[in-house]
Amino acid sequence: MISIIIPAYNEESVITETVQRCKEILKQLKADNGEVIVVDDCSKDKTRELALSAGAHVISHPHNAGYGRSLKDGIKAAVNDIIVITDADGTYPVERIPDLY
Repeated sequence: MISIIIPAYNEESVITETVQRCKEILKQLKADNGEVIVVDDCSKDKTRELALSAGAHVISHPHNAGYGRSLKDGIKAAVNDIIVITDADGTYPVERIPDLY
């Protein structure tokens, strides 16, 4: 159904909340096979660990590869036909995903 891609670099202060909000949206949409993919672009903080703890599928870059590469890798890893991209810091309101869907 829906794969939500979140590129992230040093986002430990917000990643848990963002993943949880995305998972809640998938629940509201009854997207049982929905997924949240965090692409950690070689963060120097605990972004990866916190995203995993929040229940996201995490892809980790061994070195900083940039935003575009993070998007590409997340899209490649997605198992669903509908892909939504959002930022870890809440720039885009994930609560609008149902409207887009």
